[in-house]
Amino acid sequence: SVGVSYKPLSSWQMSLFPISGRVTYVRLGYLADAGAFGLRPAPRDENGQILTPARKTLWEVGARFTSNLDLTLFKTLTIKHFLDVFGSYSHKPWGPVVFSQLQAAYQLKGFLALTFSQQLIYDPRITPGPEALQLLTNWGIGLTYKTP
Repeated sequence: SVGVSYKPLSSWQMSLFPISGRVTYVRLGYLADAGAFGLRPAPRDENGQILTPARKTLWEVGARFTSNLDLTLFKTLTIKHFLDVFGSYSHKPWGPVVFSQLQAAYQLKGFLALTFSQQLIYDPRITPGPEALQLLTNWGIGLTYKTP
């Protein structure tokens, strides 16, 4: 990627890359053949049979914006957020594909911590509608140990 970065706070960095690359690899053949994640679907005959399998990789050039925030609000609470927005110049221009990751950790006691994490992926090239949004949310409680 080629671009510029700006750091409005010591814990927050934003970057804009007008020239950036992206590679998408789809491991599962049936998804690649269907044209998922922006891939070109496999060619089919008049009966719907696949003539040749689809390519599983998609190479793109486009623009990217990223934001990386790492805050310690209190001694016991930390919040991290990463955002990546990519718009393609070369394939179905200006999707955009959005990836967001949020993590919050709260130290309950000296050895006990509560965590919340959430990942969001929005890719309108999958299919229009609610299927374009994927969301994963986790809550956790665990034991912690800090080295001196």
